[in-house]
Amino acid sequence: MSRALLPLEQVLNPTSVAVVGASETPGKIGYQILKNCLDQGYKGKVYPVNPGATEIFGLKAYPSVKDLPGTIDLVAIVIPNQAIPAVLQDCGTKGVKGAIVYAGGFAESGPEGAELQKKVVETARANGIRIFGPNINGLYNASIKLNLSFNQFQPLGGPASVVSQSGSFSSAIVFQSIRQGFGFSKFISLGNKADVNEVDALTYLAGDEDTKAIALYIEALDDEEKFIEVARQLRRVKPIVAVKGGYTEAGIRTIRMTTGSEPGRDPTLREVFHKAGVLQAEGTTDLVDALAALISQPPLRGGRIAICTNAGGPACICADHCEKSRLHIPMLSAETQQKLRNVIPRFGASANPVDLTGSVTLEMYREVVNILLRDDAIDGIICCAIRSIFTPVTVYTDPWIEAKRLAQQLGKPLLACMMGDAEIFKAREILNQHGVPLYFTPERAAQAMSKLYEYYKK
Repeated sequence: MSRALLPLEQVLNPTSVAVVGASETPGKIGYQILKNCLDQGYKGKVYPVNPGATEIFGLKAYPSVKDLPGTIDLVAIVIPNQAIPAVLQDCGTKGVKGAIVYAGGFAESGPEGAELQKKVVETARANGIRIFGPNINGLYNASIKLNLSFNQFQPLGGPASVVSQSGSFSSAIVFQSIRQGFGFSKFISLGNKADVNEVDALTYLAGDEDTKAIALYIEALDDEEKFIEVARQLRRVKPIVAVKGGYTEAGIRTIRMTTGSEPGRDPTLREVFHKAGVLQAEGTTDLVDALAALISQPPLRGGRIAICTNAGGPACICADHCEKSRLHIPMLSAETQQKLRNVIPRFGASANPVDLTGSVTLEMYREVVNILLRDDAIDGIICCAIRSIFTPVTVYTDPWIEAKRLAQQLGKPLLACMMGDAEIFKAREILNQHGVPLYFTPERAAQAMSKLYEYYKK
């Protein structure tokens, strides 16, 4: 008789972890998984399992899961696929709650692999074990400093979480997000989804207080109706930004080869996302840009955007992309324009976008942003700049940081865009510390602002 399956809360917050296939040999997956687990500062008990070793990384090694002392909550299985069903049977005997199966060679590899995957699931279900994978990159839980993935993440922590059918792609999302200035609370790789799927992961994250927004990479849904039900409930309090893989023949062929799943038809899946209130990104950059705005900014309650800049070109591109994304760049009132003309150079522009020209100063930018934020006809602001050797980045970053505080008080989002030399990376580092998202192209800033509007208007 099968044991009841546990909710993921009891699996993803383990007090004890075993690594089956642990190794001290660099380059082996069992080496990296155990090392990552130990290096991150996880406070629970960690047990290496390897019949060929008595000690690994200074820890006593055990020949099998059955030989482990005490209770084991989660087991990372880093061994060849054919041996996994027997290990899962040992896990069942030991009362293990969850197992991570990293190996490939299952449903994605053909009929023989599919049969092996079926056996893995049957063994796990009979013993009440939740299975992550197979064919995955692992898990990460920042709240307990547990890293059971291939990646050498520095201790992250942060307001976002990622759920991904592709382990390597989810890693790319995390690393790009770190560069964009925010970290992750949870990292859940799904792989072949033999047991745990996107609905399970979203249900878990709905109750995770450390998660404020969710990145989702998906190729096919197991249950579209259930996904819509769960996502609709979740998006009321936490935005979900999704990228769908496999909408061309080449992409579909790749999915069949790598996960063995049948990709969801793109128009249908996009309709499902729309019904579920899930924001749809076109790729990694679009997804990360949207998350950066969603976790740091107040709601964009209307589509009226002001753009201020020190050069016309970026403002023109930004305006085009705002309008293309169904935002509006309204002409400013005569009263607001007069206030701006008292501040900007006489050859600047005050209508919207507001051009401070190359003569911009820190004080000028500060006053202009304040005037725009206090205009009741404006719902959000995009601050643009082209960095030149004549102007320190602080001319822009200082007033933007000050404006962020006022923007939060007034409930208006403020995004920044800067182009130029390598100093723009210094600017991003400064702004990251103060929760001001910086984008390196005006179209990225406009697209991120449009995601704020799309989420909050629903």
